[in-house]
Amino acid sequence: MNHCAKQVLRVTLVLAFGHSAFGQVESPCPACYWKCPVSERPDAKRAPGFVARIEGRYSRTQSGPGKPTWLVRDDNGPGDGYNTRRLRLNYTHHFNGEWAGFAHIRRDWGMDEFCLQDAYVTYGGWPAANLTVGQMIVPFGREYPTADMKIPLAERSRAGVVLVPQRDVGLLFHNDKATDRVGWYAGLYTGNGIDDVGSDGTFMAAVRAEWLATDCLNIGANWMRNDGPPASPYQKLLKKNGQAYDLQPLYDTEALDEEGWGIDALYRRVGANVWAGYTRKRVSGPGTDIQADGWYIYGGKMLHIGEGSDRLELVLGHEQLDPNTAVTDQLDARWSWVGLNYHLDACRQWRLQYVIRDEARDEVRNDTLILQYEHVFRDI
Repeated sequence: MNHCAKQVLRVTLVLAFGHSAFGQVESPCPACYWKCPVSERPDAKRAPGFVARIEGRYSRTQSGPGKPTWLVRDDNGPGDGYNTRRLRLNYTHHFNGEWAGFAHIRRDWGMDEFCLQDAYVTYGGWPAANLTVGQMIVPFGREYPTADMKIPLAERSRAGVVLVPQRDVGLLFHNDKATDRVGWYAGLYTGNGIDDVGSDGTFMAAVRAEWLATDCLNIGANWMRNDGPPASPYQKLLKKNGQAYDLQPLYDTEALDEEGWGIDALYRRVGANVWAGYTRKRVSGPGTDIQADGWYIYGGKMLHIGEGSDRLELVLGHEQLDPNTAVTDQLDARWSWVGLNYHLDACRQWRLQYVIRDEARDEVRNDTLILQYEHVFRDI
């Protein structure tokens, strides 16, 4: 860990643990599923009806040649200025006490039309587990299944996006009671990504477990394997960066397997939270065995400025991603974050954040300043 990362880690931990009076504990209990508890559950987290979300962003990125592409809009000069970062609409329907359905569409930056994100139903009539079937987020990692508005930083970490399977079509068994101290998820998917049920005989399996170690600390562990992935996020990163590591011919013939594991943790008390995680991925095939890994740690601390003021949040973070541990190149990313979030209420917030982007080789001037507004419209 370099000096910059150590300093960010030290300050983040001081922010989270150094306050003398936190007040009432907010416990990060394992969730039965992030969007689909059925209506009769007393711990249901999503009410029926429509919800819309919009994120508007203004950004300014330093102008440096030969920038790597990180699958976010602020990678290069053309991404500067204002754009609608995310435009989302979802609908939840409770058919009865045992069935619930969820649909989610989006039109984000760079898209010409709306596309389907999620479409699934959950059956909750069994005493030990729920079953969800359809297109959904794969249960791997803590960041990607969490709505970005609930994460302190304006973007998820690169490891939490590039090295995870994201969304797919399949079925998922998951634990029934969100108040349990242990949560588990086990899914089987086509492995083809969204909007593609596939007929090529490939599949992807993923499992996740969460443990509420204390009332403040939730620890998670994950494993996944994709047998012949035709469209993984890792592959997309390589394609956007000159088809790095010469893996594209093997991806085209589905001659590669992706296997990954990871651990993560969330520590939360009133007014403060810390997120951390590590993910490792292996990409193997004929004559190829590549290891990739990445980690992150970041957090937020509410600043009590003035009596009764709990709206301004200081955020700090550091993340690293190495898409190929056998080589040192420009894709070895080391990002540090610092900024402020201003929470108007539970549905509206402003973010002002600065991202320091360092590359292990051939470093370019590509730091970014972000100003973002987020608004959730409920009961529309």
